Amino acid sequence: GPNMAIRSSIFKEYQLRFNEAIGPDGSQNYPMGSETEFTLRLQKLGFKSWASCKPIVHHLVMKETLSLEWVFGRAYRLGKGVTLRLKMDDAASFGMRAKLLASANYYFQSVLSVFCGVIFKGKRQFWIKYKAQYYKGVVSIIRES
Repeated sequence: GPNMAIRSSIFKEYQLRFNEAIGPDGSQNYPMGSETEFTLRLQKLGFKSWASCKPIVHHLVMKETLSLEWVFGRAYRLGKGVTLRLKMDDAASFGMRAKLLASANYYFQSVLSVFCGVIFKGKRQFWIKYKAQYYKGVVSIIRES
């Protein structure tokens, strides 16, 4: 997630917490997006956030995060997180239409990814596989509903 700072008074005065259903939980398949979900809730309460390009942060990048397997796992977790956030935000509109759309897109991307090694090369092959994993994460949350 982003490097961020939040005034402690927001936590104390508004009794706000990060949603424990989103974000790292010790598993390999947690839904990503806890910072996004939290800042969107703050925005609904009238708070403003801003971004700055000036700070410089140096990250230690672990070797395993440079593999395609890890990147595709991140796409899966992102799909889970985005879908869970949408579900929590507006459960009423999270119905059959979303299920059909996500399932159709997931299966289309999955079938395409099987053949993309033969048909597509390079960046296009990567993005097809990435999207397939993303929609796999979407479908995993929908199936839990």
